[in-house]
Amino acid sequence: MELSKQVVSLGLARKLKELGVKQESYFKWVGDQIWDETQQSDYESSSTPLRDTWISAFTVAELGELLKVVRFGIDLPEWSQTNTYWVGYVYAGGITTSLIGDIEADARAKMLIYLVENKLVTL
Repeated sequence: MELSKQVVSLGLARKLKELGVKQESYFKWVGDQIWDETQQSDYESSSTPLRDTWISAFTVAELGELLKVVRFGIDLPEWSQTNTYWVGYVYAGGITTSLIGDIEADARAKMLIYLVENKLVTL
């Protein structure tokens, strides 16, 4: 599977950064490319500061760690009849919010964005 299908898309990564989610991830978006820590180290040794230009490209696992403070469920495409990933969050009282994404990382990122914007979690 290609790396871009394993990390959050650039648009959602930007939104997470805007919301103040700590930019701590193994992969980073640098422009429209995904870099790993090795490439970041090489770049940071040059004269151009990288931290001003990169955005965390969170993996599914990293997003899972960020979401561990809440109870949520995920429905994978092989379990449903669609090609999308579904993430649901259940509030006290049984009220449910669900969001979908074309890749699992995006579904999780959308849920994290929703929870932060609605002050249901703080990171």
